[in-house]
Amino acid sequence: MYPTWHALFRNIPEDTVTKLASHHVIDHYGLRSGLGYIVADDGKITMMYMDAAALEMYQLDLLEGRLPEDEDEIVVSRGILEALSLSGEIGDTIRVPYQVNRNGSLDFIQEKTS
Repeated sequence: MYPTWHALFRNIPEDTVTKLASHHVIDHYGLRSGLGYIVADDGKITMMYMDAAALEMYQLDLLEGRLPEDEDEIVVSRGILEALSLSGEIGDTIRVPYQVNRNGSLDFIQEKTS
């Protein structure tokens, strides 16, 4: 139910990640990156990337389907589909409005079919 990690660092430079990863008290680590937001009427839905170690530490187990393997694949919940007034099943193609983080701020709204 709970993640297995003990600390989360945000907005740190890559050289700091390298230093932390090599520190003797760090047993293992994963990388998570906030890529942007999916735009919804009631707020913003975070889009993020996680490497295999971060996924393991977050204990993300899908009830159905699989994790994305290709650039144009995403995982969304039924709640996210409802918030976007979309419908779909595993493997379906949907059109998602989103904003990416670019140079520390949100870029213009884009849409992509995934």
